[in-house]
Amino acid sequence: IPNKNTGVDIPALLQNTPSLLVTSDAGNGIGYSSLSIRGSDQTRINVNINGVPVNDAESQNVFWVNMPDMASSLE
Repeated sequence: IPNKNTGVDIPALLQNTPSLLVTSDAGNGIGYSSLSIRGSDQTRINVNINGVPVNDAESQNVFWVNMPDMASSLE
């Protein structure tokens, strides 16, 4: 991940993972991005960061736009 990190969202960094489909509203991987795994949409994928669920409580989506350049903080 450190070699690929250019300030894009986490889904854009993982786009070369098999069975993972990444979409971005602007097409550049920054902003409203989403991912799906083998046909399961974003609402069926549970995302935790340090054990804290990131999915929205009402829609169960993960809004990656609220986490700019999070990969720079990862170890």
